Amino acid sequence: MTIPSPFEIWHYTLLQPKIQDLTRDKGGTITDNECLIKFLRLVFADNIACPLVVTVAVESIKGIGIINKLKGNYDQALHIYSQVVKMRENSDIDRARLIDNMTLVYVKQKSYNDGIKYHQKALDIYKTQLPSHHAYVALCLNSMGDIYDKTKHPDEALQHYCQALDIFERTLPSDHKYM
Repeated sequence: MTIPSPFEIWHYTLLQPKIQDLTRDKGGTITDNECLIKFLRLVFADNIACPLVVTVAVESIKGIGIINKLKGNYDQALHIYSQVVKMRENSDIDRARLIDNMTLVYVKQKSYNDGIKYHQKALDIYKTQLPSHHAYVALCLNSMGDIYDKTKHPDEALQHYCQALDIFERTLPSDHKYM
């Protein structure tokens, strides 16, 4: 079975009558970002899609958040991420990964306190849902170390870097790029 691309799923869903109504507002058009958010709300609310469609739709909207971040549209990126986080309340790991993506936007904005706060939220989820030596835990700790380093808190940075390194040393081969 060939897994359809996010574009193929998005295109297919736009052909459905219920979805077509989402693509128009009083002025005739709405942005792709707004349409995707409305689409996701419909998918989660009405359960019209299979889990694969939901997963691909979430990944697509995360991609739009990343593109907005790269283009410097930080407020739009945060808006997109926060909307999807609200929709993924029943999937803790997905929520944590989205929250982690939000922290990257806060760091770009130099909102380091928000970055730490959201990394901590993601880390708390990872620690309750994953083994303590999981790569997501290590990457989150490492990113928190980066923020502490940028904000001139060397003791906290070192603590987080050491925790991440400990996980990496226990789980990764010695020739891995993080070693």
